[in-house]
Amino acid sequence: MRDAPLKIWPGLLVTLAFAGCATTKIINTWRDPKYQGPPFKHILVVGIGDNESTRRTFEDEFARHMRLSGVPAVAGYTLIPQAREADAAELKAAVAESQADAILITRLVHVAKRTQTYPGPVSVPHPAGYQGNVYGFYTSARTSLSPVAVEYEVVTLETNLWEVRQESLVWSATTETFSPDNVVKATAEFAQMVIQTLREQRLI
Repeated sequence: MRDAPLKIWPGLLVTLAFAGCATTKIINTWRDPKYQGPPFKHILVVGIGDNESTRRTFEDEFARHMRLSGVPAVAGYTLIPQAREADAAELKAAVAESQADAILITRLVHVAKRTQTYPGPVSVPHPAGYQGNVYGFYTSARTSLSPVAVEYEVVTLETNLWEVRQESLVWSATTETFSPDNVVKATAEFAQMVIQTLREQRLI
């Protein structure tokens, strides 16, 4: 008796690959070549987006990871309750209250929906229980059904690090995050990547 055939779903494999690998990547980055230091010692973290809850979660998580890395950081919403309505005077007041020497501002640039099409599920008899010959197995293994379309989101963010004393831009990066279905998890990965890059640049 033959074992039931296995069905391999390429879309599922892609989803698992996303879950097991880094889903955020830096598209481009820039650093002011004239800035020679010293590294910043206290960061004010500000997020700008349409969703206030997401903004607060982002600022909390990013600031927390910054502190875990040894750099004091403050979530912007604790000093600027409504970032979308804040003006320059309110930001300056927040900077003074936080005693930050740098401001890290991340803004949402774009959310895109993308679709990737893969071959459909392949019906493959289990080799251990297959009683036919190699030609029959080969034919069954190559039989595929309708293609599978996998839809996912790509979120583009722009992150800028500003020096407070000179009010100048020191570092900037554009990133893409794939399928960010969990804000806390996506922010943790994003923060760790940005913090590592800032350390390599000797900015923190």
